[in-house]
Amino acid sequence: MAWYVIRHGEAGARLADAAEDRGRPLSALGRLQAAHLARLLVGEGIERVLSSPLLRCVATAEPLARSLGLPVELDERLAPYDPETALAAVLALPARQSVAISTHGEVISHVLAAVAGSDPGVAAHPPMAKGSVWVLQPEGSGLGSARYLAPKPHPGR
Repeated sequence: MAWYVIRHGEAGARLADAAEDRGRPLSALGRLQAAHLARLLVGEGIERVLSSPLLRCVATAEPLARSLGLPVELDERLAPYDPETALAAVLALPARQSVAISTHGEVISHVLAAVAGSDPGVAAHPPMAKGSVWVLQPEGSGLGSARYLAPKPHPGR
């Protein structure tokens, strides 16, 4: 079992207005990244697809969810505004369930900081390119190990 923590695909520059930024769509590259992630993860036994409600995360999760015949479950706690709450939401997931989580760099940084103490493979400044995935292995009441899957340089090829 694993948690697949996905950084949303490319969506251009952050908008100054937080309300407008919630609806920022994926760019053409971001849509290619989302399609690539669906192909990459479809055979991993994922049982649920969770997402921050911000459009760029939902749009990143949708191709995978569609491939799996699952709904995208929106969770406001996975938005980038309160990383502590997001970490608690991730840690509350069942350890015996494979879950894909589409979220933001701020959230992933916080989750990986929790992993860093137990996994020497997580660097002080871990990579987290847009369209990438961290595969986390839950262990006991926390997180065991982590593995980074970089985005494909040219997802359309």
